[in-house]
Amino acid sequence: HGCIASLKSFSAFSIAFYFHATIGSPVWACQIVALSFIRDRASMRTLLIFSLQALGLVAWIWLLIGATPVGVWFFSTLFGASEPVAHAAKLCMLVSFLMVPCVLVRSLAYALMMTVRRTMLVTYGSLIRVVVLFVLLATLTSRYQGAVIGIIALLGCILVETLYAVFAAHRFFRALPARSGEPPTYRRLWQFSWPIMLMQIAESGVSFTVNIFLGRLVRPELA
Repeated sequence: HGCIASLKSFSAFSIAFYFHATIGSPVWACQIVALSFIRDRASMRTLLIFSLQALGLVAWIWLLIGATPVGVWFFSTLFGASEPVAHAAKLCMLVSFLMVPCVLVRSLAYALMMTVRRTMLVTYGSLIRVVVLFVLLATLTSRYQGAVIGIIALLGCILVETLYAVFAAHRFFRALPARSGEPPTYRRLWQFSWPIMLMQIAESGVSFTVNIFLGRLVRPELA
């Protein structure tokens, strides 16, 4: 029974996480966009608003799947998940939405660090994320069960990493000029970014597509 429960938890986490990664691709692409357009503090503010626009582009899908009964139907139909697994995946999707604001801020902070050639600070952030994830998973899995534990741990480690990124990038932000020219227009940002977003969707969608076809097998959750 413990093995079956673990398989169901892993199945729910897997389909929710890879759908989350695919749907969130336009948001993840904002770091590349920011890296290309950061010039001053004015451009940073414009890029933050642009990132929120990218989130708005996909937020309705996230909330439709994570917060309404459509999510159970979606995961059952597309991935062949049983009703308990579909419910667990739906909850994971809803929780995963909470990490997106953190990702927006973290992406801008990391893009700024890359702009000033302080990439080692980005590496430190990644190490912090892994360590915090390990600690949270070790703590949570010893006391609780269920697929949502994985998403909660992921949310926690990204929150800690975002706090680190803001702290580390603050001095570089203060060193930027207030305005060194006209910030990019939102039209220009969208013209530049949509091919990158499509590329990110294609990359993240590989595992998502694999999960869809695994859902067509005789025992989809085991697959």
